[in-house]
Amino acid sequence: MEPVQRQEDGSLRVYLPHGEGLVLYTLPQRIEELLSREDFNRRVAERLFPVAYEDAGKEAEYRKLLGDDLRKSKLESLEVFRKTFEDWEILQEGVEVTIPERSVETWLGFLNDTRLYLGVELDITENDWSAGLDPDEEISEELALLHLLTWLQQCVLDALGFTQEHYMPEDEETAGEEPGEG
Repeated sequence: MEPVQRQEDGSLRVYLPHGEGLVLYTLPQRIEELLSREDFNRRVAERLFPVAYEDAGKEAEYRKLLGDDLRKSKLESLEVFRKTFEDWEILQEGVEVTIPERSVETWLGFLNDTRLYLGVELDITENDWSAGLDPDEEISEELALLHLLTWLQQCVLDALGFTQEHYMPEDEETAGEEPGEG
Protein backbone atom coordinates (compact mmCIF):
# COMPACT_ATOMS: atom_id res chain seq x y z
CA MET A 1 0.00 0.00 0.00
CA GLU A 2 1.23 3.48 -0.86
CA PRO A 3 1.81 5.63 2.24
CA VAL A 4 -0.18 8.53 0.73
CA GLN A 5 -3.27 7.93 -1.37
CA ARG A 6 -5.45 10.47 -3.12
CA GLN A 7 -9.16 10.00 -2.45
CA GLU A 8 -12.06 10.63 -4.85
CA ASP A 9 -12.98 13.84 -3.01
CA GLY A 10 -9.45 15.24 -3.52
CA SER A 11 -8.33 14.64 0.04
CA LEU A 12 -5.21 12.64 0.84
CA ARG A 13 -5.07 9.69 3.19
CA VAL A 14 -1.68 9.21 4.85
CA TYR A 15 -0.75 5.82 6.36
CA LEU A 16 2.25 5.74 8.71
CA PRO A 17 3.76 3.38 11.25
CA HIS A 18 3.00 4.36 14.85
CA GLY A 19 6.46 5.86 15.50
CA GLU A 20 6.43 8.15 12.47
CA GLY A 21 2.85 9.18 13.23
CA LEU A 22 3.79 10.13 16.77
CA VAL A 23 6.78 12.15 15.56
CA LEU A 24 4.54 14.10 13.18
CA TYR A 25 1.89 14.53 15.87
CA THR A 26 4.42 16.28 18.13
CA LEU A 27 6.03 18.32 15.34
CA PRO A 28 3.74 21.39 15.52
CA GLN A 29 4.59 22.02 19.17
CA ARG A 30 8.30 21.88 18.37
CA ILE A 31 7.97 24.32 15.47
CA GLU A 32 5.56 26.59 17.36
CA GLU A 33 8.18 27.07 20.05
CA LEU A 34 10.69 28.10 17.40
CA LEU A 35 8.33 30.55 15.69
CA SER A 36 7.18 32.07 18.99
CA ARG A 37 10.64 32.83 20.39
CA GLU A 38 11.69 36.46 20.39
CA ASP A 39 15.31 35.38 20.00
CA PHE A 40 14.35 33.59 16.79
CA ASN A 41 17.53 32.28 15.21
CA ARG A 42 18.66 34.77 12.53
CA ARG A 43 19.80 32.07 10.12
CA VAL A 44 16.50 30.23 10.43
CA ALA A 45 14.56 33.46 9.94
CA GLU A 46 16.53 34.24 6.79
CA ARG A 47 15.73 30.81 5.35
CA LEU A 48 12.05 30.83 6.31
CA PHE A 49 11.59 34.53 5.58
CA PRO A 50 14.08 35.44 2.83
CA VAL A 51 15.60 38.91 2.71
CA ALA A 52 13.48 41.06 0.40
CA TYR A 53 15.76 44.11 0.05
CA GLU A 54 19.51 44.55 -0.13
CA ASP A 55 19.18 48.00 1.42
CA ALA A 56 19.22 47.55 5.22
CA GLY A 57 16.80 50.42 5.82
CA LYS A 58 14.24 49.07 3.36
CA GLU A 59 14.66 45.57 4.78
CA ALA A 60 14.08 46.85 8.33
CA GLU A 61 10.93 48.66 7.20
CA TYR A 62 9.77 45.53 5.35
CA ARG A 63 10.37 43.38 8.45
CA LYS A 64 8.47 45.87 10.59
CA LEU A 65 5.48 45.93 8.23
CA LEU A 66 5.37 42.28 7.21
CA GLY A 67 7.39 40.39 9.80
CA ASP A 68 4.44 39.67 12.06
CA ASP A 69 2.30 38.70 9.07
CA LEU A 70 4.98 36.29 7.85
CA ARG A 71 5.29 34.68 11.27
CA LYS A 72 1.49 34.57 11.57
CA SER A 73 1.17 32.76 8.22
CA LYS A 74 3.73 30.16 9.35
CA LEU A 75 1.80 29.66 12.60
CA GLU A 76 -1.45 29.31 10.61
CA SER A 77 0.07 26.56 8.44
CA LEU A 78 1.24 24.89 11.64
CA GLU A 79 -2.36 24.93 12.92
CA VAL A 80 -3.65 23.37 9.70
CA PHE A 81 -1.06 20.61 10.06
CA ARG A 82 -1.94 20.12 13.74
CA LYS A 83 -5.67 19.99 12.96
CA THR A 84 -5.22 17.04 10.58
CA PHE A 85 -3.93 15.03 13.53
CA GLU A 86 -6.95 15.83 15.73
CA ASP A 87 -8.95 13.24 13.80
CA TRP A 88 -6.22 10.70 13.16
CA GLU A 89 -7.10 7.07 13.43
CA ILE A 90 -4.82 4.86 15.45
CA LEU A 91 -4.97 1.38 13.99
CA GLN A 92 -3.25 -1.84 14.96
CA GLU A 93 -0.82 -1.52 12.03
CA GLY A 94 -0.19 2.21 12.29
CA VAL A 95 -1.92 5.58 12.05
CA GLU A 96 -4.10 7.09 9.36
CA VAL A 97 -4.39 10.83 8.79
CA THR A 98 -6.73 12.50 6.31
CA ILE A 99 -5.70 15.80 4.75
CA PRO A 100 -8.72 17.65 3.32
CA GLU A 101 -8.19 18.86 -0.24
CA ARG A 102 -8.34 22.52 0.88
CA SER A 103 -5.45 21.87 3.30
CA VAL A 104 -3.02 19.94 1.08
CA GLU A 105 -1.06 22.97 -0.14
CA THR A 106 -0.75 24.41 3.37
CA TRP A 107 0.28 20.99 4.72
CA LEU A 108 3.04 20.78 2.10
CA GLY A 109 4.16 24.29 3.00
CA PHE A 110 4.47 23.30 6.64
CA LEU A 111 6.55 20.24 5.72
CA ASN A 112 8.82 22.36 3.57
CA ASP A 113 9.24 25.09 6.21
CA THR A 114 10.12 22.45 8.78
CA ARG A 115 12.66 20.88 6.41
CA LEU A 116 14.25 24.30 5.90
CA TYR A 117 14.46 24.84 9.64
CA LEU A 118 16.11 21.48 10.18
CA GLY A 119 18.52 22.08 7.31
CA VAL A 120 19.63 25.37 8.83
CA GLU A 121 19.98 23.84 12.28
CA LEU A 122 22.15 21.08 10.80
CA ASP A 123 24.18 23.55 8.67
CA ILE A 124 23.15 21.70 5.52
CA THR A 125 23.61 23.48 2.24
CA GLU A 126 22.47 22.34 -1.17
CA ASN A 127 21.90 18.58 -1.35
CA ASP A 128 24.99 17.39 0.48
CA TRP A 129 22.85 15.29 2.84
CA SER A 130 21.03 13.35 0.12
CA ALA A 131 23.43 10.41 -0.04
CA GLY A 132 21.31 8.65 2.55
CA LEU A 133 21.77 7.26 5.98
CA ASP A 134 24.58 4.87 6.85
CA PRO A 135 23.03 2.22 9.11
CA ASP A 136 26.32 1.89 11.03
CA GLU A 137 26.68 5.63 11.62
CA GLU A 138 24.97 7.31 14.54
CA ILE A 139 22.75 10.12 13.28
CA SER A 140 21.03 12.94 15.02
CA GLU A 141 17.30 13.01 15.63
CA GLU A 142 17.11 16.13 13.45
CA LEU A 143 18.75 14.42 10.46
CA ALA A 144 16.43 11.41 10.78
CA LEU A 145 13.45 13.79 10.96
CA LEU A 146 14.71 15.66 7.90
CA HIS A 147 14.81 12.40 5.94
CA LEU A 148 11.32 11.46 7.16
CA LEU A 149 9.87 14.83 6.15
CA THR A 150 11.59 14.75 2.76
CA TRP A 151 10.24 11.26 2.09
CA LEU A 152 6.73 12.25 3.21
CA GLN A 153 6.76 15.39 1.10
CA GLN A 154 7.73 13.34 -1.96
CA CYS A 155 4.98 10.79 -1.19
CA VAL A 156 2.41 13.60 -1.06
CA LEU A 157 3.67 15.05 -4.35
CA ASP A 158 3.57 11.58 -5.93
CA ALA A 159 -0.03 11.08 -4.75
CA LEU A 160 -0.93 14.42 -6.33
CA GLY A 161 0.51 13.24 -9.65
CA PHE A 162 3.77 15.18 -9.57
CA THR A 163 6.81 13.19 -10.49
CA GLN A 164 10.46 14.11 -10.54
CA GLU A 165 10.15 14.69 -14.31
CA HIS A 166 7.96 17.73 -13.56
CA TYR A 167 10.93 19.35 -11.84
CA MET A 168 13.57 18.70 -14.50
CA PRO A 169 14.42 21.54 -16.87
CA GLU A 170 13.71 20.60 -20.46
CA ASP A 171 17.39 20.54 -21.46
CA GLU A 172 18.21 18.04 -18.65
CA GLU A 173 15.22 15.91 -19.56
CA THR A 174 16.55 15.33 -23.06
CA ALA A 175 20.23 15.20 -22.12
CA GLY A 176 21.86 12.04 -23.34
CA GLU A 177 19.22 11.32 -25.97
CA GLU A 178 20.29 10.93 -29.52
CA PRO A 179 18.94 13.53 -31.97
CA GLY A 180 15.48 12.51 -33.14
CA GLU A 181 14.73 10.53 -29.95
CA GLY A 182 12.01 11.52 -27.44
